[in-house]
Amino acid sequence: MKQSKRLLFSVNLAGITLFTTLFVSLFTTLVATFIASPITTLPCLAAGEVYPVDVPKKYPVSFAAYKKILPKAWHNAAWVYKLEGTAEPVRIIDFSGRKFVLGHVCKPHDCADNQLTFLVAVDGSAAYAQANSLDLTQGKDVIVGNPDAAAKKILAKGLD
Repeated sequence: MKQSKRLLFSVNLAGITLFTTLFVSLFTTLVATFIASPITTLPCLAAGEVYPVDVPKKYPVSFAAYKKILPKAWHNAAWVYKLEGTAEPVRIIDFSGRKFVLGHVCKPHDCADNQLTFLVAVDGSAAYAQANSLDLTQGKDVIVGNPDAAAKKILAKGLD
């Protein structure tokens, strides 16, 4: 009887050792795959893409001009004032003989009802924005920065 208990105990230990070895191996593989080499396992940003949240650092003169045109009531909305909303990369376009930053941002978790498109000269000489926000504009299109008809057309297209 004692010998069979010893054999059973020995088999259980072997099973635990095997389980532990498999668990450690699996865990090590997962760590190596998802943490140690995220570039190969996660979608990465294309090199050089600039998002609205990057505009303050990449285009500080443009960002300063942008902030100047915003109504005071919009300053507390980080997705508008700091461009910290849900967004795609900005584009640099030629418009009126100058380079402009064109971008679109929306309120996180509420994009359908809170959107803003901005068009700002890289040199900071002009800044325009169009917002449609339940929170900030009561659901109406509001344009700031006094754009001409061509700039309004670009802003309106950005909100479609």
